[in-house]
Amino acid sequence: MAIHENSKMTKAHFGLGVAFIHTGFFRGAVLALTEALTLEPNFPEADFNLGIAHFHLKQHDKALTHLESAYAQNPNLQNLHFFLAQTYEALSRPDRALSSYKQALQTDADLRTHRALAALYRRRNDPQNAIKHYRAAVAVDTTNYEIRYELGVLYESQDDPTHAARTFRKALVLRPDNLALGFRLSDLLIRLQAFQDAVDLYNTILLKHHQTAQIYFNLGTLYDHLGDPTNAIQSYRQTTRLDPHFSNAHLNMAIDLLQQKQFKEALLAYEKFLETARDEATRNQVQQIVTRLRTALALPE
Repeated sequence: MAIHENSKMTKAHFGLGVAFIHTGFFRGAVLALTEALTLEPNFPEADFNLGIAHFHLKQHDKALTHLESAYAQNPNLQNLHFFLAQTYEALSRPDRALSSYKQALQTDADLRTHRALAALYRRRNDPQNAIKHYRAAVAVDTTNYEIRYELGVLYESQDDPTHAARTFRKALVLRPDNLALGFRLSDLLIRLQAFQDAVDLYNTILLKHHQTAQIYFNLGTLYDHLGDPTNAIQSYRQTTRLDPHFSNAHLNMAIDLLQQKQFKEALLAYEKFLETARDEATRNQVQQIVTRLRTALALPE
């Protein structure tokens, strides 16, 4: 009868401990699972969960003791290798962590394992293996923004703007309102001299979610790169509508208007630049242009 009662109480303490882990009450989980192991010392599932509770409390030495005990009794417990690897990492034992992650892949080839492996390989200065596991993580969950972003950053760090741009573009589809990522992708496209792709990016994604002076200004400079002053001027007009003090937009618009032989409008834009700009060297040069324009147009000073 006593043995039967012990078994029931062991299960009760174990169930309570697991429930506490799921609710984030890790100290309560430690107490309940310790009680379960006191009643039944050879209980790998209790050791495993007690290891998890200690891990979340950052008691990594205690976590390792119980996780290794669980491993000795039943190495096939689900998620055991992953938490062993995490604990080895926390204890600055990267070789053991790598070995455990590789074992985890054989039973739990999920996103978090590939992501953790990718991060570990990055810290070990092994970008090719890191890329391999980031790409495997993307294959597991194609809708995960963070994984695609981390992969794009890694491509950038490896001076691979083509793959970085491709990866950031897919990430931006998942988070189209992420303005910082949009600018980052635009910079990569410009670096690749893919100016039309950058224009399309602004028109199809960024302007749908953000109406800012900076976006219109950037779009204007892209149209200038494409040799399209008409659209550039329209973009600069939108820039100055949103921010009348955006001096460089006035300047760029003036240059485009002058090339289009729209002299009076160019003069007005140059004068707006003089009203808003602070850079004395540029102001002096523009003042000379304004004087010559006024002379050409027979306008009084």
